[in-house]
Amino acid sequence: MALTGWPTDAGEGAVATEDRWIQMARLWTPEGVVSGITGGMAPSFSAGQVTIATGAAWINGHYAVNDAAVIVPVTADGIVVLRYTAAGSIFSINFRAGVTTPSETAAVYETVLAQMTGGVMADRRVFTSGNGGARGVLNYAQVIVAQTGITTLTDVTGLSIAVPVGINRRIKITAHLPIRVNGVAGTDRAIGSIYEGTATELGRFVDFVPSANGARQIGHGAVIITPGAALRNYRLRLQRSAGAGTVETAVADVSPGWIMAEDIGPA
Repeated sequence: MALTGWPTDAGEGAVATEDRWIQMARLWTPEGVVSGITGGMAPSFSAGQVTIATGAAWINGHYAVNDAAVIVPVTADGIVVLRYTAAGSIFSINFRAGVTTPSETAAVYETVLAQMTGGVMADRRVFTSGNGGARGVLNYAQVIVAQTGITTLTDVTGLSIAVPVGINRRIKITAHLPIRVNGVAGTDRAIGSIYEGTATELGRFVDFVPSANGARQIGHGAVIITPGAALRNYRLRLQRSAGAGTVETAVADVSPGWIMAEDIGPA
């Protein structure tokens, strides 16, 4: 049949299979924990166990409800996942040792709730409002204390954030950082960049050659990316790329530097 549709009261569209519901429901809302329902499936860790609170979530077109806290023993580094197993149509909360990414196959589909690293738990929930749109701010950090003497590529202290990114999501990373260059006018050059981790430059928020020694510039910029589902780290980095002077952050109470990650919608 070249063209069909569902659900209908009669005819071919009256066959309400799981696959058809998945095709529809995946378009209704992004995958994730539903905001504002009971305990929000919040994870907590104590004495070798992760407890997942009550709540509800969308997982690959299915709606899952947890009406009682679930306790999961954790024995090593790994992830705690909400899992749907197609064989038997089973929803469960499981610990997977030694991995950091969930299974996303038709047979076993998972979404991450928490991650264990070196005995420390990180909350990896990604939230959905249920409307299929933007999820808003995922993390934010700001600084008001200056960092001086920068020459080589250096992390800006305090402006590194962990960001839980969901499946098929578009993420905006915004940087705002006043800087000052102490050096020779027209010669020294400062570059500020947004990085994922320490190896991947995503974009620049300032590229400044001063017109005078000690000149100040407000750097501001953003990148929009589709990075894939994972707990990711984004940070601001500064460097003096030319000259012999130094770069510093020119922040204060009334002029902070900041980094913000936002989920702006489906990829």
